[in-house]
Amino acid sequence: MLKNITVIAVRCTDQKKSVEFYEKVLGIPVRGELPESNWIELGFSSTSTGIAPSEVPSADGGPPNTGPGSLSIILETDDIDKDYEELLDKGVVFTQPPEIEPWGGLMAHFLGPDGENLTLVQLPFR
Repeated sequence: MLKNITVIAVRCTDQKKSVEFYEKVLGIPVRGELPESNWIELGFSSTSTGIAPSEVPSADGGPPNTGPGSLSIILETDDIDKDYEELLDKGVVFTQPPEIEPWGGLMAHFLGPDGENLTLVQLPFR
C-alpha cells in the first residue's frame, strides 16, 4: 500500500526562479536532479517530503488545475500495479494508468474528489 508522500510538485513558469526561491529564500536544499527530465527536487532529507518546481508554459492547455501555481501530490508505493487495481476498485478516476517513465520509475495519475492532481510513483531506487 502507499507508504510516503514523496514530493509535492509545484507548477511554475520559471523553474530556475522557483528553485532559487525555495533554496535561497526558504533554505530548502536541492536533494536531487534529473536534467534529462528537467526535474529538480528540494528537501531537507532523503526521507522528508520534497518540493519539485515543474515548469509549464503559461498557456498550459491542460485541465485548469495543471497550470502555473497548481500543485500535484506524489505518493510513493512499493507495488504500483496492486495499488492501481485497488484504487480502481474503490472508484478512483485515473487520468493515466501506470506507465514507465524515461527516468526508470513507474507513474500513474489520478484525481482527488475536487479534481486535485495526485500521482502514484514506484521509484527505481530506495
